[in-house]
Amino acid sequence: MASVTRLVKTSKVAWSGMSSPLTRLMMFVNDTGIVNETLRDWSTTTDKDKQARKGSARGFFARLQMAYVYEVLDAIKAIRASKDWMAKVERCPKGTKDHFDKVCAFLDSADYKTLTILRNNACFHYADKLSVKAVEEIAINNPNDESKFSQGDRLLECYFELGDKVTQRITVHHVFQVEEGKDMGKESDAIANRIFDAAEEIALFAGGFIQEQTKG
Repeated sequence: MASVTRLVKTSKVAWSGMSSPLTRLMMFVNDTGIVNETLRDWSTTTDKDKQARKGSARGFFARLQMAYVYEVLDAIKAIRASKDWMAKVERCPKGTKDHFDKVCAFLDSADYKTLTILRNNACFHYADKLSVKAVEEIAINNPNDESKFSQGDRLLECYFELGDKVTQRITVHHVFQVEEGKDMGKESDAIANRIFDAAEEIALFAGGFIQEQTKG
C-alpha cells in the first residue's frame, strides 16, 4: 500500500477517552519502525568500520525491539481490561480485530513470560547477579577463553567483546533457557522470531485501531 498522510487534530485524541492506549500505540509504531530500519541497516552494512560490531549491533537492536514489545503490551492489556475500549475494538474491521486477537494470544503465551524476564535482565537493565553468574560460567566452561578489548578515538571503536559474550549467555541460557550443547542460534532465533511476529501484529492492530478512532 502506498503511503498516505492525513492531518488529525490533537484534541480528537486528547478527548477521545482513550488517549493513554492510543498515544502509547503511536509511540510504539514510531519507535519500532526506526529500530527495524536500523537493524536492517546493520545487518546489511558493508561499511568496513562497522564490521567488527555488526553482530553485537544486530543483537542489541533485536533486544531493543523485544523490549519495546514488552512496554506496549501494557497498553494492549489496558484495552482488554476495559469494557468500553473493547467495544471500540469490536466495532473495527475484521482485519484489525484479528490482529488484536493474535496479540492477546501472545499475551497469554509462555513467550510473554520469557519476554518479561528478558526486558528486566538483558534490555533496559544490566543484571547484577546474572552478569556475575554468566561471566563465571564462561570461565568455567572454557578456562582459556579470551576476548578482544579495543579502544579508539571514536566510541564505536571502543569495544569489549566479553560484554557481548555475557549478554548472549544471559539471553540464550538464562532467559530463553536453551540447554548447554543445543544449537544456540536455532533455539533462540525461534523464540525471537515469535516475538517479532507479535511486534508486527501489534503494529498492524495499532494502525487499524488508530485509524478507526481518529477518522472523520
